[in-house]
Amino acid sequence: MTGTSLEATTLFALEVRMKAACVALAAPIFIEAGAKRYALIMEVTRLHPAQGFLSKVHLPLLMGQARSLRTVQMVAMAGYPQDAAALARVALERAFQQSFIGDDPKRAQRWQDHDVEATNFVSFHDSVESTMKLWFPEASAADRLNMVNEQKAFYANISGLAHGNPSVTKSIDVRELNGRAVLTPMPHFTVMGWVMCGRALLAAYRSADLALATYVRTFVPDHEQGSWKASMSELTDTRNLADAWFTHIADDPQESGRIQETLDAARDGLLA
Repeated sequence: MTGTSLEATTLFALEVRMKAACVALAAPIFIEAGAKRYALIMEVTRLHPAQGFLSKVHLPLLMGQARSLRTVQMVAMAGYPQDAAALARVALERAFQQSFIGDDPKRAQRWQDHDVEATNFVSFHDSVESTMKLWFPEASAADRLNMVNEQKAFYANISGLAHGNPSVTKSIDVRELNGRAVLTPMPHFTVMGWVMCGRALLAAYRSADLALATYVRTFVPDHEQGSWKASMSELTDTRNLADAWFTHIADDPQESGRIQETLDAARDGLLA
């Protein structure tokens, strides 16, 4: 085996070990959060299969959310904030587009007719505005504006991570291995990098929750929606728990110190 291939094999093995360290930090919280969402998506489509023309739009979009949820979770828990954010951003856009379509056949047809070379099916701003009006019809104009601005701010935050900034792009680093400098696209091993992964996960959870709620509203009979809403409220609880956990490690010096020690130990394994 050549020196180069040996170095690559060693780096790969060490990277796997470091990913395992990242996963161990938050696996109990996020495995449960992801599994609950995935199970509900599978259950609602089994008990209330989409019918008619709208099914051609909503089923692919909802199944896309299920796939995105699993993918973002794996990438984020492996410690790659920029990649996770890029996937989560697309999922967020799709969720609001699905909500914008709702039970409107004309909008569904527009979705079917638009192609990859066309402009966006609907702008993110317009899809958010439409969603807030749909879900909160009794809210005042000022309250709805605040809701829209909150969603846009969250989207801008995720977009910033996806596009890359100095904090994120430091995940592409130069390390020394066996006396030689090598390029190692390793996870970003700082507390802030881990918090960025958390933001991407929260975006994926928001996306899945909105897509699921849209499907229930569109295809589940009114008299059966109550039980599904109760189940979805539990999803909100898991999302809030995850949000609180990341806020805690970002704000609490003792907790962030503990997390940093774990990440430093993983990084030291690369250079050992």
